[in-house]
Amino acid sequence: MIEKKIVINYLTICVFPIIGISTYVSGTISPTIGFLFSCIPSILIIIIFLVESIYQEKIPAIFNGYHLIFLLFITTSIIALFVSYKRGYPDLSITVVFLRSLRIFTIFLSFVIFAHYNKDDRFIIVNILFKSLVLLLGINIIGYYGLGLTAPFRQIEGRINFPFSGGVYGANMIIIPLIFLTFSNILKTKFTDKPFLKIGYGALLILCLYIFYTINARLFLLTFIVVVLIFSLNLQKAGILIPILSVFTLPVLVSLRLILPKFLTIGPLEYILQRIDYRSFITFQGRLYLWEPAMDWLKSFGDGVYFGNGWNGQYFLRLAEKYNFLSPGFLTINKHLHSTTLDVLVSQGIFGYLILLIIYIVLVYHYNLLSKKRSELKFLYMTIIFIVLLSHYDVNVSVSTIGFFITSFLYANISRVPNA
Repeated sequence: MIEKKIVINYLTICVFPIIGISTYVSGTISPTIGFLFSCIPSILIIIIFLVESIYQEKIPAIFNGYHLIFLLFITTSIIALFVSYKRGYPDLSITVVFLRSLRIFTIFLSFVIFAHYNKDDRFIIVNILFKSLVLLLGINIIGYYGLGLTAPFRQIEGRINFPFSGGVYGANMIIIPLIFLTFSNILKTKFTDKPFLKIGYGALLILCLYIFYTINARLFLLTFIVVVLIFSLNLQKAGILIPILSVFTLPVLVSLRLILPKFLTIGPLEYILQRIDYRSFITFQGRLYLWEPAMDWLKSFGDGVYFGNGWNGQYFLRLAEKYNFLSPGFLTINKHLHSTTLDVLVSQGIFGYLILLIIYIVLVYHYNLLSKKRSELKFLYMTIIFIVLLSHYDVNVSVSTIGFFITSFLYANISRVPNA
């Protein structure tokens, strides 16, 4: 008889590939079908857990105090969806609201169940996440190069546009954690013991670096460089100071709006980042046209500042309209703020934002301690720092993205006492 733990582990490996495929299904067939499809592995995990609980006539306590914080954040996200539906957000049906909510909750719950079944093997998360992201990368490569599929969203000429990643830049949330985890595997694998495996890891690292370069997401690359520098200089020991200080990221970036484009044209950076000059630095300048109105709203304590304005609340506040001249014809309802933290502030208010900040602080604190006990967890810690920094000026770690579910997975595996 197959052990339930093994089945749950294999289903967990399937979660991220299924989420990736669901983004394509949502954009090409139906959001309803896509959301339902993304929940399949998680629902199966929950069913296995419930059946065993009924058989044993006892439901074990799988949540700890840390998990309740994340559940509170999920609750504010779900409430934001219903608020937007109630306020008449265009094309947002009650079915979509319910299924979006179901997906957020069931996937996190399945990760908590996974953590419960593997509580005696605290470090299996590295192996499971690595296998899951490798599988997701593999189906993207097959879909893109083998079947000619692309993501049904924004297209950018000359850049890889994987079909099952949530968009052009979403692929970075597959690639960057894989770069960290693959490098970890290279370090711990001895060539004399497993030469072909070490060569395979090296080939995978080269492939990931090539894809990362080809995607050419400049802010992602700069964040990657910053994270590498943080760990090279042992600054990661600052621990929870990192997410706290990162709160000032957007004000600093806005203040550097005239200097940063010129800085990025210096020497090697100009070659690495490509296409950058003052006039064509449209990605950063475009973000400014979204950030500044949102920050003005925050400073003036505008409508909904404490508890939010609902999902994509910038639509109701008309914060994205200044961006129209940069992307004429692109509906305001489709515009996000290019910042996860600003999106949370506008949608879920200061209350939701503070919960998110606590989540980041807990993640950094926990994995900082664990990384001192097992070296491979240092690379999960790098992934967390990357997510924390990126969240301030990109949306690919916001709720329902692959980056968010990676955050969910890492957070679900937090225990009350982080001992190895």
